[in-house]
Amino acid sequence: MQTSLDNSVDRLLFGPPGLGTVLYLPGLPGGGASSHDRSPYGNTGTVVGAAWRRLPSGLWCLDFDGADDRITLPNVAAISQIAQGDFTIKLWWIADTSESADFFYQYNAANLRFSIRWGKAEGFYYNCWDAAGLNNVSIYKAWLPTNGIPYHLVFRRSGNSHDILVNGTSLGATTDADKPDAGVNTSYFGSLVSTTLKGKAGLFAIMSSAWTDAEVANSYAQERHLFGVW
Repeated sequence: MQTSLDNSVDRLLFGPPGLGTVLYLPGLPGGGASSHDRSPYGNTGTVVGAAWRRLPSGLWCLDFDGADDRITLPNVAAISQIAQGDFTIKLWWIADTSESADFFYQYNAANLRFSIRWGKAEGFYYNCWDAAGLNNVSIYKAWLPTNGIPYHLVFRRSGNSHDILVNGTSLGATTDADKPDAGVNTSYFGSLVSTTLKGKAGLFAIMSSAWTDAEVANSYAQERHLFGVW
């Protein structure tokens, strides 16, 4: 007999994602080296190093070791140039505060173009660079998570407003009209070379629109019980 938690996981894994979703990686069982995309675009990610773990709710997530684990995303314009307009990036992170955490970043050839990270014992850093390597946007928001606690994280751009929300609550929007270089960028969740991500993470999603506060709150409310947040 299926439980209410089983039904919740089934809806997340097999139900259609919202409009404007260009990537949704809910962690299908048996994914192996692939994290299958449930958006209409089939942008399946490649899992490098990270191990699949099943939470008590039945939801599958990835366990990142803080060294070189990552998900490499397909090099398609809908993802590689997402920061050129409005966007929303969402994930859950069961915090491991022993290392800094690079949640999402993009490279153009060997140059960093866009990154969202949490600095150990500091807070969030949101940065993007132009073609000359100049730092166009540099935003810092102080935030200290508790080790081992799950967090619903949303990074949002709406027009010239950049915002980071934790469990549905904004850390304070910053206005900046600049954007990263518009070249073809390779995108990652997790670690590569000098970057790190440690702890379990799941339900990665990228939307080509800026979620409203109500949409962020709804996502948090629908998903939190799967991470043991009541």
